[in-house]
Amino acid sequence: MRRKLFTWLLGLFVAIAVSACCGSVSCECNDTFEDAIYFQFNLADSQGTNGFRPADVDTVVLVRYPYVDPLVQLPPNAPKVPNDTARIIRSLDLVTEPIILNTAAPFTAGGARKLDAYKYQLYVVRHFPGTATPPETVFFSLDSIMLAGRFVGDGCCTCYQNEGKKLRVTKAEKPGTSGTILDITPAEGDEPKTVVLSR
Repeated sequence: MRRKLFTWLLGLFVAIAVSACCGSVSCECNDTFEDAIYFQFNLADSQGTNGFRPADVDTVVLVRYPYVDPLVQLPPNAPKVPNDTARIIRSLDLVTEPIILNTAAPFTAGGARKLDAYKYQLYVVRHFPGTATPPETVFFSLDSIMLAGRFVGDGCCTCYQNEGKKLRVTKAEKPGTSGTILDITPAEGDEPKTVVLSR
């Protein structure tokens, strides 16, 4: 009887000690942007053939398409999931800042779906003021997004940590190309890697 009582009291003491320890520690994971993808435009070569001018990229249009596995045969009466469109308008002072594509930004989260459940197209319109040249729409296809991660805990807090981030970027006006697979997984503790888009 005493042994049972001692065991029960010991278990209670340990539970109280652990809860007191965790209760005094604030759990700030800062893992909201672990899977986020950062894009910037090549402004360094704005006068050359590969760059953009700030005025070209002050307005960016992103279209999100649900990813449908080509091996899955959907029934003919299956409802179509609509595409989502987001227009990002920035002042010229902010065009050097990255555009962040995340599970809930700039689109709302689609239930438990993450970035890799969609493919995207990114559009900008390049203008040629003072010339007869018509505006040029430049767009990029962003697909084959692969994310890997795990939850890491220390006893009190459990936070998500990204361990792999890849995507394919294709200049959509070159349909014969297969695009480039980019590994943008940052080293642990490093700043996120940014995808630089050139014209």
